[in-house]
Amino acid sequence: MRVPEDLWVVGYDDIPMSSWKLLGLSSVRQPIDEMARLALEILRARIEDPDAEVVQKRFPTKLILRGSTGDSPT
Repeated sequence: MRVPEDLWVVGYDDIPMSSWKLLGLSSVRQPIDEMARLALEILRARIEDPDAEVVQKRFPTKLILRGSTGDSPT
């Protein structure tokens, strides 16, 4: 199989290695720092009040196109 001619490959978290020219891995980028900060806030609140309401939060993501997908701009 050939990437991206026969198969598209997409990673998740857009780690720095994804952008290496050799890999050119398309990836989904997430706001990891913001997610970790909020997780700690929620954990602290839950420790202080075990009956606290469950918190759900959606974070924006961004698809970063690279050479591992056929519609890549590079």
